[in-house]
Amino acid sequence: MVERLYKCFQGITWYLQLSMNEAFTMAERGGSVDEEAYGQILNHLVDSKRFTFEDRYASLTEKQKTVLMAIASEFPSQVTLTSQDFMTRYNLKTASSVQTAVKGLVEKGILSDNHGIRRPTDLLFMLWLKDF
Repeated sequence: MVERLYKCFQGITWYLQLSMNEAFTMAERGGSVDEEAYGQILNHLVDSKRFTFEDRYASLTEKQKTVLMAIASEFPSQVTLTSQDFMTRYNLKTASSVQTAVKGLVEKGILSDNHGIRRPTDLLFMLWLKDF
């Protein structure tokens, strides 16, 4: 379970600590949690921020929603957002419209931009979007 959480959260300590805290609260005194707890942990963490995620999603333009859903569908894989393959797979019309949507997502703090590499800033939001 720990390895799966590590992979899901890309080794980011904050998410791992949050997950381990959730696992600790699930375990009975002196007990442990099994592999089945993985889904329960993720569901609880995502559900605890559901209202925030709903508000955040509602504030996006339709094109931003479309691009973000495409990114979430690929999560945790990194993709080239303006590649022909990515745009065709998610029925995104032009690279310029994708770039405009991504720029808005960066401005809203939903994606980070580190030397042209764009990543989601909230991995729990990505998990919520995958189940949306």
